[in-house]
Amino acid sequence: MSSKFSWSHDYTSLLPESQRHLLNRTTTYRRIIAAALLTAVLLLTYALGTGDGAGKASHTTTPPTQAEIEDATRPLFFSLLIPGGKKQDLETCRTILSAQVLNYPIPQILPLDSSSSQPRDEGQVNENGVDKEVTETQPPTPAVVWVEAILKWLGRTPPEGEDGIVLLLDEPGVYFQLRPQVLLQRYYRILTEADESARATRMDDVKKRVHHSIVFPAATCRLVSDGEVGARCDAAPDLSSKPLGEGYMMGPVKDIRQLLTRTLVALNQDPSASVHNIFTTLYTEQLLHRQTQVDQSWFTFNQDPELGITLDTASLLSTSISPSTNKSTWKTLSTLPPEITESTPPYWTVFGSEPTLPHTATWSSVLLFHPSSSTPHSPPLLLHPPSTPPSQRTQTWKSLFYHPHARTLYTAAQHLPSTIVASIPVFASDGRTRLGDRTFWNRKAKPDTAGAFNGGLKKGLQVGDALEEDFWPWRDMCGGEAEVEGVFGDGKGAWVGGRFY
Repeated sequence: MSSKFSWSHDYTSLLPESQRHLLNRTTTYRRIIAAALLTAVLLLTYALGTGDGAGKASHTTTPPTQAEIEDATRPLFFSLLIPGGKKQDLETCRTILSAQVLNYPIPQILPLDSSSSQPRDEGQVNENGVDKEVTETQPPTPAVVWVEAILKWLGRTPPEGEDGIVLLLDEPGVYFQLRPQVLLQRYYRILTEADESARATRMDDVKKRVHHSIVFPAATCRLVSDGEVGARCDAAPDLSSKPLGEGYMMGPVKDIRQLLTRTLVALNQDPSASVHNIFTTLYTEQLLHRQTQVDQSWFTFNQDPELGITLDTASLLSTSISPSTNKSTWKTLSTLPPEITESTPPYWTVFGSEPTLPHTATWSSVLLFHPSSSTPHSPPLLLHPPSTPPSQRTQTWKSLFYHPHARTLYTAAQHLPSTIVASIPVFASDGRTRLGDRTFWNRKAKPDTAGAFNGGLKKGLQVGDALEEDFWPWRDMCGGEAEVEGVFGDGKGAWVGGRFY
């Protein structure tokens, strides 16, 4: 299913009068040119159809160069960031365990500390363009703390990791149900389809610059006339409208850094703004720029609005579970997409000798959450709206196929090779020619252990330090009685690890 964006509002009403006039005039010219081009295409088609070889299709594809193959298959880092994660927090513990039993990257926990103070008027000017005096300080808003914590972590990326992929969660409480191979293959599929869709409908000067790289969860987006550039995006057809990007974002380090840097600028200008509303505005500006091709100087930040953002409109990566979710959405299907059936089996372990695990089970034999009865695909990420009650989250957790075997699987996951996360096939632009495989590595590996890295900076450490010692073992993070029972629920006490031979 293609990831297409559809408009349900006349976006021209949001443009300034001068830009609207330019758009109307440009549209007239485009219609004249389009009519001429259509006539030429029809004449050419007729000529080809009546000449020698009529009815014979000739498709020539330029084979990729060795350099293109090497670039398409070069290894990349893959990181999992969880802002707001903390010790003795049930949702943090569930997210970490669900990620590690399926061999996602070792999670990077980013504790959020809003206790520090910052100048209220620093970097701002008054109506006359004169720097304001710093008269008092105030703690940064939670939104600023969230963005700055992520930017600090991204700032420690080595040069070879700039193209690495980051799965950035809004907060703990996201549950994984499929392998990272599935997530990564679908991520690249969404980008490819978005590129093809945009380039098929845009002018040549736009086509050259359109390259999608960041994916947000949303089913539809529409513009709203509220006196400013804005849009509302839906996570699913049956859920109420909300801002873009609630749940997660996924993309390369360098592109997410650019997006969050602009977000921080907007937050400094308006501390009361919502991060997700800013994301929505930036996305809308990107789309308006592509549609209108008007002077971009009136856009926010006076910068190029092209940020490579696209949407997971088909819920290929995630779905949001609401309290009204029907139990029938948890089911087994005999026919699943190849990216699922060809991924590592659900109960695979390094040792393969755990007596309580159904090692021969396939993905078709385990319960998976399917957002729609009409589609066979199941998303890797299960999201809960912030207002979801604990009982609903627990119901989802206990429905996951690995929950009855969580203790055994986590013991096995402790010994997974923590260097390589996944390997996925890479194809040429024709979608058929296989160029090879791309391997994704843990940016930060720690063999033979279970837990998460504290990705925040500790006092006394400089930006760029390895922070290898700043690791939170599982027993320190999730050893409390409430976490143990909420994660495992088997009455066997704290998890202690071990080996199976």
